Amino acid sequence: MAISFTGTKETGNKIKFKPDKIFWALLEVLVVLLLVFGGIKIYQSSLQKEISNLENEIAALDAKRDSNLENEMKSTIASFEKIEPLLNSHIKASKVFTILENDTYADAQISNFNFDAKEATLTLSVTSPTAQALAMQTSLFRADSNVKAVEIGGFSFSEEGINFQLKVTLDPNAIKY
Repeated sequence: MAISFTGTKETGNKIKFKPDKIFWALLEVLVVLLLVFGGIKIYQSSLQKEISNLENEIAALDAKRDSNLENEMKSTIASFEKIEPLLNSHIKASKVFTILENDTYADAQISNFNFDAKEATLTLSVTSPTAQALAMQTSLFRADSNVKAVEIGGFSFSEEGINFQLKVTLDPNAIKY
């Protein structure tokens, strides 16, 4: 940038300014910076308006909330979480009777019945008129896919036939809901 001071006695002191390449480059940078700054300010104001609108929407939604319903839902969820293990291990007793009905041999007579839901076992006192009926009874239980194991014991003889005990272990999934 060249500045020259030339003066004459007739006109007084005059300052002459001749812009050079550096001056024009600085002027262009200044204009670009002003445009960028202005664009940022416009963008900032649009974001502020958007934030304000979103805060108003949030306030409107908060006003519509039902705190009593929310509290009731929280307590209900807590109750469901407490009873979930019970519901998951709930046993349908009618399935036990269906298994027993399907797997009892016609000539066998059940005189005592005990069901342990925790162990999924049936303890039966059975009387059969013959050894063949005893064998048929045990084979019926063993053939059932819902039965995991069959144990026989406590043999005795009476006027009605052969008395024996059966311990039938059921598949836990077969008796659950």
